[in-house]
Amino acid sequence: IEAWINKTNTSVGYILAKTDGTNGQYRLYWMFNRVYFSIYSYGVSCSMSISGLNTIPINTWKHFAVTFYNGAAIYYVDGKQTNSYTSACIYISAVSNSSLYIGSNASASYFNGLVDDVRIYARALSGSEIQQHYAKGAAKHGLVIEK
Repeated sequence: IEAWINKTNTSVGYILAKTDGTNGQYRLYWMFNRVYFSIYSYGVSCSMSISGLNTIPINTWKHFAVTFYNGAAIYYVDGKQTNSYTSACIYISAVSNSSLYIGSNASASYFNGLVDDVRIYARALSGSEIQQHYAKGAAKHGLVIEK
C-alpha cells in the first residue's frame, strides 16, 4: 500500500480502510501525529499494527508505503524505511470482495486533509521501487529531494 497525504490538523482519521466486518480488515490511518498500518484477520485471531518512529508534520505532503509479506511488514516514509515488524499474521484474510474506503472507514472516521495517488498492490514492493515512486511523486507535490 502506498499513498501521498497532507494532513491539515492533528485529529484521528482514516486514510484508507478495507474491511468486510466479519473476516478481516487492513487500514492506514492517522493517530497521535503518526500514520499507522494495521491488519486484523478475525478467522485466525491475528492482528498487527506498525507506524513510523517519528511524528509527521501537518500541512506537508508526505509519501507513505507499507509492504506486507509472509508476516513481515516494512514501513516507509518519503522513500526511506523507518520501521519493520514481524507478526504471526501471514496473510490478510478474506477482504478481497469488501469495500475500500479512501478518506474514511466504514464508520465515517474522516481524514482531515488531502490524499493522493493511493495504490494497493497484490505483491510486496521492493525498497527501490518505493524510492522510485517517491521520487516521481515528489516533483508533482512540489518537493525537492535531498541527495
